Amino acid sequence: MMHQILRHTATMVANGAQFLESNQFEEAYNQFATALGILVRAENMCLSGQAPVSTTSTTTGSTPAETVKSRIQDDCLLEQLSAMDRSMKQLPSASRRSSMNHKENDSTSSTTSTAHSFRNDAFFVYDEPLLFEPDETEDANGSSQVNVAFYKAILLYDIAITLHRQSHGVDSWSVYRALHFYELCLECCRTKCATHANCLEIMAAALNNKAHIYYDHSEFSTARSLLDTLLVTMIFTYGRPLELEEKNTQGILFNLYMLRMPTTARCA
Repeated sequence: MMHQILRHTATMVANGAQFLESNQFEEAYNQFATALGILVRAENMCLSGQAPVSTTSTTTGSTPAETVKSRIQDDCLLEQLSAMDRSMKQLPSASRRSSMNHKENDSTSSTTSTAHSFRNDAFFVYDEPLLFEPDETEDANGSSQVNVAFYKAILLYDIAITLHRQSHGVDSWSVYRALHFYELCLECCRTKCATHANCLEIMAAALNNKAHIYYDHSEFSTARSLLDTLLVTMIFTYGRPLELEEKNTQGILFNLYMLRMPTTARCA
């Protein structure tokens, strides 16, 4: 049952990525947020149908108290998504107008890159949504909490990058929401799925993009701190390589080695 839910949410994530590719921000957000809500509710239903959780029932060794705390955090997340959904509904015309303008301006080009939409071209932004494909073999005893948390982290990142991209040209206030969801994503990675084999990819993208927001607003000290954290994460996190496309890895490395020590504010 859980595997079917995971496959359904994976399909919604893929649909959201297609909407985001054409800058249909509201539609992309709806797909990502709905998928996250389904995943959170399904996880809570599975937990509520079980006997008290023992330390051998999950790969993370969660105690009953930790499980209750996690479910409370998930309920708060659902409330935040609901509030975000109400605010997003105030911008449908702007989102669709941006999509139409994008298609008109790029009618002679087939490129799918949207890096040019960010104001600061000197800072590489990982502007692509992350996808996932659940493994059919992982449902033998129900999907592990680590795997479910990993999928939740992906969805939190996808919501964040949707809001991040929307903040450039459509709704500048979305950047503050993007920061919030990047932090939720990082918190999920640190506390719930740090041992997942591909967790580093999400953390690298979220830390890099969060640093971009501060750099773009001339808050260089905070940006440097985040880039330092990213560098340490890439070096010491379980010795795993960064599993990104070469162009994205090169972009992040450029930020790490060229932009960690800015000394002056940008010219007006």
